[in-house]
Amino acid sequence: MRFLVILLTSLMTAVFAAPLGDLVIVNDGLDASNPETIQDDYIRLTLSQPGYHQVVKIKQAIDDWLGPGVVIVDSQATLKVQAPRASTERIEFLSALLQLQVDLPVTE
Repeated sequence: MRFLVILLTSLMTAVFAAPLGDLVIVNDGLDASNPETIQDDYIRLTLSQPGYHQVVKIKQAIDDWLGPGVVIVDSQATLKVQAPRASTERIEFLSALLQLQVDLPVTE
């Protein structure tokens, strides 16, 4: 019984889920007024707290949701997610993407 309590406690504190919107800054790639904007089929995400472990967890969550091949990891701080170009579809996609729950390890 004691082992079970320890196991359950360690599992409960090992990870937490956070919405993707709390973890990243978004550049949707379609801001025509910004000269640095690249208009393509990708939404660019910059991690608020860069790290390879976190970027891999985000990629995995998106792959589990949309399937493989839609995320490109550029660095420990940035990744690109393939998205629709039509504005209405893109807004709906971005809204759903930012609500996606990402499991992250608890750091002490």
